[in-house]
Amino acid sequence: MASSGANYSTLDPSNIPASTVVSGLSTNSSWNEISKTIRAVDGERVKDCKEDIDTILVFAGLFSAVMTAFLVESYQTLQQDPQDTIVSLLQQLVTQTSSFVVNDNFVNSTNLQPNSIRLSTFEPPMNAQRVNVLWFSSLTLSLVSASFSHMRKRSSVRMTRLKQMSSRRVFGYSTL
Repeated sequence: MASSGANYSTLDPSNIPASTVVSGLSTNSSWNEISKTIRAVDGERVKDCKEDIDTILVFAGLFSAVMTAFLVESYQTLQQDPQDTIVSLLQQLVTQTSSFVVNDNFVNSTNLQPNSIRLSTFEPPMNAQRVNVLWFSSLTLSLVSASFSHMRKRSSVRMTRLKQMSSRRVFGYSTL
């Protein structure tokens, strides 16, 4: 630009006199060209970012669905098998019925030692615990990743709208 001592510090192209010429073009048309180029570059970046985030969201959704299917099956290894409980209770019944004795005072009394009937306590195997911790951690990280991607996409949409509104105010454009 010509250094005529004029102050062109504002971004509004209407403040620059039309007589100012850069490479055969008026300053107004130069500002318009720069604005169009910047909008095109920003638009492409936002579009690429949105496509990448959409891909991440689809992948995270599919991954979480598959992970949930594995978790449903794997989670069962952390619980005691109901059939084992039934077997334990049946053993207790057999022990009680086999301990009937006939005494002089009592016809059918049971002679049980208190420690003879013991329900087994269940502790899941360590490898099942480790695998389930990894499965649940993976599902949690996938859902957190999807949440952050969603928030990032929303913020980029808001940022695009704010840029459009501010450029309309600064450059006085009615449409972009």
